[in-house]
Amino acid sequence: MPKIIYAYNVLGFQKPGGGETQLLETLRYVSKQGFIAHLFNPFLKLEDYDILHVFGLAHHLLDIAEYWKTNIGKPLVITPLWWPFEEYYARTGKRILALRDKIYHYLRRVRHFYELQRYLDIRLDLRGLLLSRGDVIIATSNMERELLARYFSIPLSKIRVVYNGVSRRFYEEADPTLFIKKYGIRDFVLCVAGIYPKKNQLALLRALEKEKEIPIVFIGPVTDKRYYYKLLEISRKRGNVYFLGEIPHDSPILPSAYAAAKVCVLPSWFDAPGLVTLEAALAGCRVVVTNRGPMKEYFGDLVFYIDPGDIEDIREKVLHAYYSDIDTSKLRKHVLENFTWDKILAPLIDIYRELI
Repeated sequence: MPKIIYAYNVLGFQKPGGGETQLLETLRYVSKQGFIAHLFNPFLKLEDYDILHVFGLAHHLLDIAEYWKTNIGKPLVITPLWWPFEEYYARTGKRILALRDKIYHYLRRVRHFYELQRYLDIRLDLRGLLLSRGDVIIATSNMERELLARYFSIPLSKIRVVYNGVSRRFYEEADPTLFIKKYGIRDFVLCVAGIYPKKNQLALLRALEKEKEIPIVFIGPVTDKRYYYKLLEISRKRGNVYFLGEIPHDSPILPSAYAAAKVCVLPSWFDAPGLVTLEAALAGCRVVVTNRGPMKEYFGDLVFYIDPGDIEDIREKVLHAYYSDIDTSKLRKHVLENFTWDKILAPLIDIYRELI
């Protein structure tokens, strides 16, 4: 029986998000398809496995990938979960980081750039070094595929698309009763995401600052306390804002929250896409989502798109979604028929079988 081992950011599960959900759902699905699938830990013997599949581009994963290719020499699959940060850095005042990424972008065009780094034993571009080791790179959209090829000088033939997915339980358990009974809130604007600048909750608050009659609910762990305190300051002045903290992904409260909400908003600077949007859509919620990233590849014209840097655009689209009479059945059917995990992960199994 073929054996797959999955390496990932070791701190990711301290405050799990979409990437960790994607990893666990992949592991669960692969285990049902005639493979032995294990999460990496340092006590496992790597030579016992047929494929190493790396999730993410955390720096320490480069060491695992280098060891695998140098000492094991078997196929390496990488799911980068990557998106360019340049606009986000520039718009949030992190211009030095934006400049660094631009420099790397040009350096990657130099012939034998990664081989030269290995020869000189230097690590300038850790993400690029890691990706250069992969036999197959998994993108979550065609847009990400093209960006990976352009930014990291990877041949398009090496990059395959496996879309993000969603659990059917967000369709089957979408009953608002549980959430309303527990929290006493209904018909609210919902944002499910870690609390930090990339997710752009501040823009959502500012957009609805005067619409105090609309409840706003934030679900997600605080990963940036300074940003959280800024949100709290505005929320206290506005009122009718609720921070519920992290709700475990397998909790029945989460699909119930989507069902109890009127609109789910993801105003991120980029998402590829957030699993939240798929979950909310499957639960029958109206969806307002960032126009940065491959969202239209997933949702077409079935959701509202916003510019994360335009407060007025966010306000206008959220209010339109909130007050209009909208039938979400088409959106729900579209996600159910195209993006459940059992449908979208089938191509990954084909990739594994080609490599073994």
